[in-house]
Amino acid sequence: MAYMTDMNSSPKIYYSEEVNRFLKKFSCKHSLRSLSQLIENLHNLKVLVMGEAIIDDYHFGATIGKSAKEPIIALKYLSEEAYAGGSLAVANHLASFCKEVELFAMIGDQNSHEKFIRENLKKNVQPIFFTKRGSPTIIKRRFLEDGSFRKLLEFYVINDSQLDKDQNAEIVKQLEALLPRYDLVICADFGHGMFNQQVRYFLTRRAKFLAINTQANAANFGYHTISAYKKADYICLDDREVRLECKDRAGELAEVAKKIFKKIRCQQMIITLGPNGSIGYKNQSRITLVRVPSVAIKGTDSVGAGDALFAVTSALLYTKAPLEAVCFIGNAVGALALGWLGNKKSVTKKDLLGYIKTILA
Repeated sequence: MAYMTDMNSSPKIYYSEEVNRFLKKFSCKHSLRSLSQLIENLHNLKVLVMGEAIIDDYHFGATIGKSAKEPIIALKYLSEEAYAGGSLAVANHLASFCKEVELFAMIGDQNSHEKFIRENLKKNVQPIFFTKRGSPTIIKRRFLEDGSFRKLLEFYVINDSQLDKDQNAEIVKQLEALLPRYDLVICADFGHGMFNQQVRYFLTRRAKFLAINTQANAANFGYHTISAYKKADYICLDDREVRLECKDRAGELAEVAKKIFKKIRCQQMIITLGPNGSIGYKNQSRITLVRVPSVAIKGTDSVGAGDALFAVTSALLYTKAPLEAVCFIGNAVGALALGWLGNKKSVTKKDLLGYIKTILA
């Protein structure tokens, strides 16, 4: 647990003794200057982000009380906001760190919301849209209690069926032309129909450096795990996704996660643990791991924090940044993303460097 004070307009974060001990040791090995250089090294990367476009649609209401005739909560409508989520958010997070980011995103031919998407991408994100026939662009509509931001209900506007044979061939053809142009391919696979066995196989064969996240969510839970890919350079999962893949609910997570390396040819992996930080793995002659605690203060919303961490750590690991430093920077990115609702904002290089400076002060 941490808290922040503001004395003479200079903020300071206070952490537990355990976190302070880690930070003391960490700062002896990694100076602010060296961490800043690792982040600056991302500037000239040629990055392709690939995945489903998702619009996060938030509706806010004031609680009136329990309905007189039904066992439901009644709210008075107040407002609504929409944010660019899914692969759009991953690309936006990278935009402040990399000069040029290309986005290969799946939208629908029904209610495509292409205008909204283009208006909500950062200026240096260049979109390439793959249009799925007979489908809407995915919307995740959340209903929240105003003030507390407690989520009460969620609707998915979605057609998550597999691509037909012709569209599958089309996406592979586009990838064949795209992949040679990029140093790094970041695959944000939300399990909503863009990726199938053939597309995944093509990515693992042709991408120069492949970073993958397979998100477990309400629409795919139990059917969508990382072993759908046979090879990767980097995978990023949360603890629940690891246990789901390994079918191990109670084992020591650090050991459970090692089972993934027996299923997938992969060099590096980061497991996110929410308020407990992250574990980083390197698979060389033997599997080594590092544990890095959370550096967050109490946040507003966890939605999107993992995508932000995944985006920046993918780029850092491509540049061969030290794993412990990558986990630390990733945790700082996630901590910043907790500070706003969903994907309302994106993490910037300036804010990240400022936050790291405050942490290590």
